[in-house]
Amino acid sequence: MSIPRVFDAHVHVQPWHMLHPAVHERLWRDRPGAAEILATARDPGRLLRFLDAEGIETAVLVNYVSPEVMGFTEEANTWIAEFVRGHEDRLIAMGSVHPRLTLDALAQIYETAARLGMPLMVHTGTSIFPGARNRFADPMPLDDVACDFPDLRLILAHGGRPLYMETCLFLVRRHPNVWMDVSGIPPKSLLEYFPKLERIASRVLWGTDWPGPGVPSPRRNVEEFWALPLAEASKRRILGENASLLFTGTPRVRTLP
Repeated sequence: MSIPRVFDAHVHVQPWHMLHPAVHERLWRDRPGAAEILATARDPGRLLRFLDAEGIETAVLVNYVSPEVMGFTEEANTWIAEFVRGHEDRLIAMGSVHPRLTLDALAQIYETAARLGMPLMVHTGTSIFPGARNRFADPMPLDDVACDFPDLRLILAHGGRPLYMETCLFLVRRHPNVWMDVSGIPPKSLLEYFPKLERIASRVLWGTDWPGPGVPSPRRNVEEFWALPLAEASKRRILGENASLLFTGTPRVRTLP
């Protein structure tokens, strides 16, 4: 049985040079292959060759504005837009707004994203970095957003792991305009965290969170996921079809050799 090529809805290719020195040290000091990973953020062609080797057809490159905790300024949005230029068929740029600095404009952002059919991702996983406020990872406030903006396509990143997974499951089951990605969750543990995963398979997106800790190989994560006792149709939806429909409007998937 062939594993389909993957639409990875949660990859981090970011302007690593913006990182605070302490964060840079924590991320890369003991990371095998750190130099090669950092090099992919300087060369889209190099990144595409890596994705080919890992069986990834399309990747959403998640960037976020976090000057206080991480060091990423609003210039990260311009950086990622330039990085994907000419490769938009396979690389999808995702920028961000700083919620504290754009609080008064959030409704306008939701309205605009809904009108444009642009998915909006919200981080719902905890963070280990000093200064991160993990109470803001609780996804329940998004219940109001999903109600008030029913045409807005919301993605709950990381499925609320490890504290808010039941809340994420509830929101996905309740709202037809809510999806979640499973990035950052060890594939072998996925059914422990979400025993009812197959019931919501049509609104689950595959994401690796590469190059996050514990993700040395996106391909290995896919292979571990493919070994789970789920229907093949559900696996194909999660690995590619759902994200392709959400981001491009076409359920395109190909098969690995």
